[in-house]
Amino acid sequence: MPDLPALRTRSYFRLSTFEDEILVQCPKCRRCANAKAPSYDRSKRKYLVHISCLHCAAQHDVGTDSDYWNHLNLWLKVSCCGDALWALNARHLTSLEVFVAAGLRDTRAGPSRNGPVYGSSPSSETKHREPRAAGPQPTHGWQRRNTHMYSRLPAWLTSAKNRPDVLRGLRKLRTKLARTTQS
Repeated sequence: MPDLPALRTRSYFRLSTFEDEILVQCPKCRRCANAKAPSYDRSKRKYLVHISCLHCAAQHDVGTDSDYWNHLNLWLKVSCCGDALWALNARHLTSLEVFVAAGLRDTRAGPSRNGPVYGSSPSSETKHREPRAAGPQPTHGWQRRNTHMYSRLPAWLTSAKNRPDVLRGLRKLRTKLARTTQS
């Protein structure tokens, strides 16, 4: 097996980073359309997603829940390993391709609460530390666990045994995206 590239992520991002442009299927002509980031409508207690199609010029407002990507008909969606593999847009697809293709995945975005500072030498962290006070500790954005996009991916997608199938599915999505931008 060829050596796989290493991935080191120093920036902290969530799925919401890619919400500015979502590629969906137009409800009218069934071609690729753009959806804007959802906005919350208090009167209806739903998120509203505005869909605009460049092919048929249709405009739609779709009401959905907070996990709108499960309720919208995403354009970049394919069956893979018995589940659905999807991406919101080209940037999201690229980040998934890089993550899945990486052999060594180091996604720590900052120092952990009890561990060494990310990127520091071990000798600088061996100094005596003051004991912490009892009770809840302050939580910084980079200290939150399990909220980074890569930590929330399903196990079947990150598994090494599924890597060839997942990469094949991501190539299908990349091909579909290329055909979409050509037309």
